[in-house]
Amino acid sequence: MSIIIKITSESDEVFVAKILIERLQKKNNLKFNLEICFDWMLIEECGVYYPVTHPNKIFINPTNCMPPDKGNFDKDNLFYIGYTKDLSLCGILIHEFCHFLTHRVFPSLKKDYKEKFPTTRLYLNTYSDHELDDEIAEIGTLFITNPGLLKLISKDHWKFFTQYFKSPVASSTKQMFTIYSGYPIEVKQELESKWKIVYDVHQEKFIKKE
Repeated sequence: MSIIIKITSESDEVFVAKILIERLQKKNNLKFNLEICFDWMLIEECGVYYPVTHPNKIFINPTNCMPPDKGNFDKDNLFYIGYTKDLSLCGILIHEFCHFLTHRVFPSLKKDYKEKFPTTRLYLNTYSDHELDDEIAEIGTLFITNPGLLKLISKDHWKFFTQYFKSPVASSTKQMFTIYSGYPIEVKQELESKWKIVYDVHQEKFIKKE
């Protein structure tokens, strides 16, 4: 039997995730109840969502999430809040929240996604290719935390999510640059090498290199 503990004190990352979820709810005039539970009995998973047995709960084991330590980056495991891979507590919470959105709030989203992208996959990271649910959740996470970056990577996927809800974060260059400025140098370098995206200081905008 799992030990479930409701959050009574909030870390900065939980607070950020909560604010993003509340802003999304308010901005889109959505009505739903959601409970975030810490479950230290999750052995391998950072978080999990059970749409059938616990449709209004997200379970998280914070000890399995990676701290956003700016000084300790593995070149093969780069992650950051607002980047294409986010293994922080905030990122895991938003990922599981996206599962909740797909199953409880927008039940047609997955079906529509498969029809819109029957063969084109968007693997933002290695976790995205586990299954379609995770691909959608990872894209949704980026749409919620940094929609401007998703728009640069794939405008079609960005447009798809805008049909369902507005991101709590602006897609503007100014907002994206604010997030980009906080990236460690390793993440900025991968953004250029993997996604061909750089910030042009002369034009004061992001460009995608051919």
